[in-house]
Amino acid sequence: MEQKTSPAITFMIQYRKPDPGHVNYTNRKNAVDIDNELEIQRSDEYSQELIQEINQELPEMDLDFEDYVDYMNRGYATKNKDDELTTMFTATENNAPKIRLKETKDKLKQAHKNNSLMWQGVVSFDNEFLAKQGLYDPETGKVNQRAIKETIRQAMPALIQREKLSDTAFWWGNIHLNTRHVHVHLGLSEIESNRPKVYFAPRDQMEYKGAFSQKTIKAFKSAIYHEILNDQEKKRLLRQEQKIGVFKQSLTDNIENSVNNKYDYKAKFFLEQAYNHLPQNKKIRYRSNAKDFKVAKLYLNKYVEQFLKHGGKEDYDAFKQETRDYLANYKQAYTSEEEGREYEKRTKDWLNNENITIAETKGFDLDNLVEKRMQDLHDRLGSKVLNYLQSNPPEDTEILPPNLSRFSKSNQKMAKNQLPEVSTIYTKRQWDWLGYEIQEKAQPIAIVKPNNNPDINKRYIEEKYWDISQVKLKKNLNSKPKIKLYQALWLTTEELEQLVDGSKDRKLTSLEKQEFGVYRYAIKVKNMQERQVEINDRMDILKAYQPLTTDKPLIDYKIQQYKELEELLEIRLKPKYKQNNTEKKQLEKLTNRHLDVVKVPITKVDKTVYLARKNTLSTELKLANQAQSDTTFSLVYGSKTTKKQYLNRLTQEQEVLKTKYEIYQRNEQIKNEVDENKISDLKKENGQDFGKLKILYQKLDPESDRQTNNFDFDNFNLKDSEIHRQVRSSQQKESETFKQERSQFSYKPFSPHMISSAHLMLKANGREQIEAAKKKWRDDDRTERERQREERKRGRSI
Repeated sequence: MEQKTSPAITFMIQYRKPDPGHVNYTNRKNAVDIDNELEIQRSDEYSQELIQEINQELPEMDLDFEDYVDYMNRGYATKNKDDELTTMFTATENNAPKIRLKETKDKLKQAHKNNSLMWQGVVSFDNEFLAKQGLYDPETGKVNQRAIKETIRQAMPALIQREKLSDTAFWWGNIHLNTRHVHVHLGLSEIESNRPKVYFAPRDQMEYKGAFSQKTIKAFKSAIYHEILNDQEKKRLLRQEQKIGVFKQSLTDNIENSVNNKYDYKAKFFLEQAYNHLPQNKKIRYRSNAKDFKVAKLYLNKYVEQFLKHGGKEDYDAFKQETRDYLANYKQAYTSEEEGREYEKRTKDWLNNENITIAETKGFDLDNLVEKRMQDLHDRLGSKVLNYLQSNPPEDTEILPPNLSRFSKSNQKMAKNQLPEVSTIYTKRQWDWLGYEIQEKAQPIAIVKPNNNPDINKRYIEEKYWDISQVKLKKNLNSKPKIKLYQALWLTTEELEQLVDGSKDRKLTSLEKQEFGVYRYAIKVKNMQERQVEINDRMDILKAYQPLTTDKPLIDYKIQQYKELEELLEIRLKPKYKQNNTEKKQLEKLTNRHLDVVKVPITKVDKTVYLARKNTLSTELKLANQAQSDTTFSLVYGSKTTKKQYLNRLTQEQEVLKTKYEIYQRNEQIKNEVDENKISDLKKENGQDFGKLKILYQKLDPESDRQTNNFDFDNFNLKDSEIHRQVRSSQQKESETFKQERSQFSYKPFSPHMISSAHLMLKANGREQIEAAKKKWRDDDRTERERQREERKRGRSI
């Protein structure tokens, strides 16, 4: 039988109206042993006869006893040999005399008169844990009751203080040794209560609040755990805590010093943005969720992340590892048997009806505990930076990333000869756009570049550049955007979307509109970059696939389509002013060839667009008719499909395209038509075609997977794209199977779509094709590593 892990300490508590009989129960003669001369009953199983017998001995308990046994985890006991002293202990006595029992009962009677509450608690110890700390001898059954009582005595004042009980609060306890685990029963009440009153539905009246906070319960348990540890364990944990504290303090000190680091241009940007977006004329706390603080808080978080990745990385990594090691000590203290074990959770409603639901034990989630500590550190650092910013505005300067490495080696050498400390250079026009002006008497840096002007009969010309040390910010920057595209791309897609969503709630200034326009464009750029990765993955899958002879033309055609999409995305990622005429023409051509026929507006489906997209669909339909294997169609489509389904989709897309083109033509006729009857007839025909489109859309189902080469570039959003839906719909079983297949190799990570597609290959055609895919990915990975190695060599030689 698998051995269950018991928590080192379990603490449970319930409340009810005070009952003097409870003192008799916790101190009953058949439950305790002052001399500690007993055999511990180790069985967890309770017979019905035993339950009935114990139930007869406790008529004063108004809880159903079966529930009470489950809740308290009680067992039968042994006999008391001392009639003068009791096993009850209090804040001042380890074995209270019998007179103290009477005094405690009298206090409970008074508490009852004043409608105060009584709390019943149970602290249960794992015997193995007690033995490890030297408080229990497994061979003799001896328990160091004195030490356990002192532990409870040390922890109780903090519990009373946390719950703000009155000065009349009193408590008592008993150690019970009649179950598999040593446990302590606790009673707690107030003669006069200061607790707030709440409405209690079962009795339809206001009563003192009984529930303790989870923080109080956890703190009480933690105090007992730490108090009961032996000296050696305490010293070891203390040393770990001290090390963690040193790393935390070092990070806290260094992050304030890093604020003045002018050479980490990303951190400088995040800091300036945080300051620029702080709410005006008011102090704000870091944990605030005010709407006008959201943008500043996002940039504060980015600044902290940047610091932890670079300036504070060493201390942060050490802090994280020490924290993990430290928290791992508490696995037994907080583990409730095995993780994920199902059990019946029994609860009662206020009418005393029992409800049974199936729940799972949570176990010990070390990763979650570590993450909470990391978040606490992050918040602490964010608060430190915010406090500094609110009293020390950053300098009105901007650090741009060095760009000299973008120039040829000969130009780099030429620039350094003219200005040794050169780092970031732009033309006057570029500096002007960035919001800078050239300082007086600054000497330009000559850079040689190819001549693109046909009027000048030279192969190369010199162009003037200035370094960042030779420029200064303009005084009037009201028209200057606060953020550039390359800076916005330092944010994640999720962060950009948060910023854009936050801008919808309020009225924006003209400057903010420019800024949020940059955020929106950055989202589009990031989505296209992700699209590039997906397209590369798809090409890798198709190139590694070994199709039937009849299927090869379709595979080759799809690979060619992906190459065109790659080219299209590369052009679109270029700013329009950098696109030459050839690229602009190619962009229009490729866009027309790969438009999503469902999403493309009717106003754009002119003759040129219609013919371009019609040709690609017709060619694909012809090649698809020749292909035979359903595996081929599934790989090309991106999820499981058949030849019939694939052909139907292509045919339906052709119909959608044709219908939109016919509506477009009629709309053009309507513009030039003067005869009202003809206009009416044309509109009726359009209405019929709109109904036809609706039916076709339902057949294609735009919300499900469709071919990835259909792409709405003007309204692109990765969340709505076909490729994204395909990745999202990949089956978990397929992913896990292929992950196991690739675990023994070292090559670049795969997208969920690659995993799903490769698994299709494995299932359909055996291991030969998947091995070919692995070889291809390994070769590609080796090539990529060689390329990176060469780049590093070139970088070192500059």
